[in-house]
Amino acid sequence: MKTSLKIAFLLWCFYNCTACKNEPKLPTVKAEIVLADSLQKGYYKHFEGQLAEKPATLDLVKNLRLANNGHIEVIYQGYYRCFQRDEPIFVQGSVEAGILTLIEENPKGDTLPVTKLSGVLDTNAVFKGVWTDVAKGKKQAFEFTETYPTGVSALDYHVKLDSLIAKTVNKDLQGDPAAMFGMAFLILRDSGVGALFLKQKVFEFLKNSAEEHTRMRQLIAPQLPSPDSFLRARKDEYFAAYASEIRKSSSGKDSSEIVSLNYTQSHTMHVLMNEGNKLSVGYFWAGYTGGAHSNYGTGLFTYDLKKEQQLRLTDIFKPNYDKIVSHALEMAYRKQYNVKADDPLDKRLFDSEIYPNDNFCLVQKGILFDYTPGSIASNAEGEIRLFVPFEAVKEVLK
Repeated sequence: MKTSLKIAFLLWCFYNCTACKNEPKLPTVKAEIVLADSLQKGYYKHFEGQLAEKPATLDLVKNLRLANNGHIEVIYQGYYRCFQRDEPIFVQGSVEAGILTLIEENPKGDTLPVTKLSGVLDTNAVFKGVWTDVAKGKKQAFEFTETYPTGVSALDYHVKLDSLIAKTVNKDLQGDPAAMFGMAFLILRDSGVGALFLKQKVFEFLKNSAEEHTRMRQLIAPQLPSPDSFLRARKDEYFAAYASEIRKSSSGKDSSEIVSLNYTQSHTMHVLMNEGNKLSVGYFWAGYTGGAHSNYGTGLFTYDLKKEQQLRLTDIFKPNYDKIVSHALEMAYRKQYNVKADDPLDKRLFDSEIYPNDNFCLVQKGILFDYTPGSIASNAEGEIRLFVPFEAVKEVLK
């Protein structure tokens, strides 16, 4: 998911310049509270508060990424929940002139944002500002405060960024191709409920070696690597594979072949729900290793930290749930993509039905299912994420 921050800023100017006098205003930014955190690490914050005088929450990460010019960029990403919709809403953005603007993109690929949160995140971890429904031109005040009540996990966000220039491996290679590596993950801040369980699950998902995956399952807690050593191992493993490819490359490659040697690998992690000792997370990954296009997708999981258990569909549904859940997924797809009731699904999908898969997570009012590009439709359709309300499948819920 990519956002044009220039477009976002222009839209912010437009909507705030045309706002009526009675609408909420952005707070004044003081120099001492402008965000200027170190570029060496990211963070996770769980916010609770009000939006339009109604309860709302925000799970936010501050992430870092390497731009094509090799510079580090700061990006803020997360999910918020409010009166507007039942499902968590993904937003991302950045800080401009002290204002943090988080934008929800239209899932259909339109350039205009759907909703946005703009405000000041001060040193006391209070995020206060204006929420905008861009399509309807509505504005509401919001105020969030960072908090971790009982059952909500405090998490640390560990980030590693690096690049490897191809010429350092093969000095005869023309051009300036490089490999860029980025990985970020969340683990519990202390040794509380489910801390070791979550750490092992995260490391298992982000490993690259099947042999290491099997071995890690057998490790006892003290043998699990530190976050930094784990990140360094993943980076070294990726760069070693890239270096091997570069050594095989000849200096006579044309420009198109040189471009294809710009490899990338990125893993990020977000929180979709954090309450009742249950943690729902999304692992987003993207990579390019040559060819016509990059690959990407999201893995969704819900961890019951108290029981130290990763939830499966059989933990949520009664036996023979498939048909009812499949129907609910169809209804969700038709609503989200404006597909008429008499229009067969297999005009756009590979099949006439959408079957529940294991790539899901629980959220406050339902279940999110994710279908990675190419799994139920062509790659051109992108990632398909469908929200099924509990109400739609209540007869098969445990």
